[in-house]
Amino acid sequence: MSVFSIGKFRYSEQGDIQLQSELEMLAQATEIDLKFGVLDPQDEAVLDESALLRGDGLVFNVFSPGENDVGSLWKEAAAAANKGLRTMGYSVRFSRWEQVQNLILPDQVKTTLERTHFGRFISGLFKIQRASSCGFGIFDNGIDQVIEGEPNNCKDLIYKTFLLNWDLGPNALFVWKTRT
Repeated sequence: MSVFSIGKFRYSEQGDIQLQSELEMLAQATEIDLKFGVLDPQDEAVLDESALLRGDGLVFNVFSPGENDVGSLWKEAAAAANKGLRTMGYSVRFSRWEQVQNLILPDQVKTTLERTHFGRFISGLFKIQRASSCGFGIFDNGIDQVIEGEPNNCKDLIYKTFLLNWDLGPNALFVWKTRT
């Protein structure tokens, strides 16, 4: 299992050092490892596909503690999301992004997911207002698509990826404006 994660905050002000500090504090609080900068040259091109992310910004890569991917974080979050659905009576096992993409995610599932390390980290990304926009993706063999949307919609879509096996997700970079 190899599942990876990358994100970028676009600076609203040139070289905002406080943004990096805020992201580091979020990672520490949620027990997640971060590396800053583009680790794979192909990632730069993907991050530039959205006009909301082009230009100067803070690129970050997320890792399960002591690992080279987000596999452990993914497993914890996926187990919580699926348990949350089961407690609400859902017995369906989803196998395609199209099955979950338009699903209305119950608040109970979101709350359960936000009790995990990855869920708290993702929720925290949406609270950072220092940048003009953000992109965040979880993927298997590279990002295949860029999906721009409203912050709450992007957060729900990211959460929905945990309802699928790690290798069946949309391999998407979700992009939203942090301020309107």
